[in-house]
Amino acid sequence: MKVISIVCLCLFFSSCSTTKMISHGKEKLGTNIEIKTNNFLSIIPKDSQVIQYVSYEKDGDVKDTQVILRRKKDLIVTVLSPIGLELISLRVTKNGVERIGGIAQFKLELFRKVMADMLAVYAPKKLLLKETLAAVNVIDSKNKRVISLNSKKIITISYTLEDRWKSDITLEHLELNYKLNIKTLAK
Repeated sequence: MKVISIVCLCLFFSSCSTTKMISHGKEKLGTNIEIKTNNFLSIIPKDSQVIQYVSYEKDGDVKDTQVILRRKKDLIVTVLSPIGLELISLRVTKNGVERIGGIAQFKLELFRKVMADMLAVYAPKKLLLKETLAAVNVIDSKNKRVISLNSKKIITISYTLEDRWKSDITLEHLELNYKLNIKTLAK
């Protein structure tokens, strides 16, 4: 019986520490809009570090995290709880995304949705139009971006500064009914 318990514990701990990679692909940006994440890495400035406080709101539920983005050749993303506990750390390469640390319960696959939102927020208009797999319309102004499909607003994004990486940002997803508030703490 002790041997079975030890084997089960070893299997459990080895499964928690297994590095898993997901390749880039398509993710839903809206009900009828998909976006390719293959060029995600290109929107993050090389040799940069950005620290952001991100608040996610949906149906009255609010979740807050701190996000650290470090880019050399690859991108390292670390997501911390409001009290500084490492929730998940990821390495993003041109081939995909792999977990490199954090709590096992956080699903790596959810990062595809984060990449889709980040493309909506940070990608240049030309790249965003190229990567979306629907005939979306993107209207950019100095402090605002509106993404629509068939004349219906899907996403509105507000920026406090022209440099989006230094800006505080509000993304409202009108179709999927959630809101992201991004406060840039350091760049």
